[in-house]
Amino acid sequence: MTEKIALTPKSHTAPPAKFSHGAKKGNILQVAGQVGFLPAAEGQPPTTAGPTLRAQTLQSLANVKAILEEGGAT
Repeated sequence: MTEKIALTPKSHTAPPAKFSHGAKKGNILQVAGQVGFLPAAEGQPPTTAGPTLRAQTLQSLANVKAILEEGGAT
């Protein structure tokens, strides 16, 4: 049986609870819900990408892309 691998890209903060930003098992890649936070800054709290829906949506999609890349998707 294939092992399940938790995915947290280097640009993301570690989840506050016992979950991951994504998971990979065999050729299945799952992405958890993402929000419009900027990449992690050491010692700083999560920061939204900006005040607009557009800015936060674009950052959410960039966060999904980072997880997919971490999982080996092309």
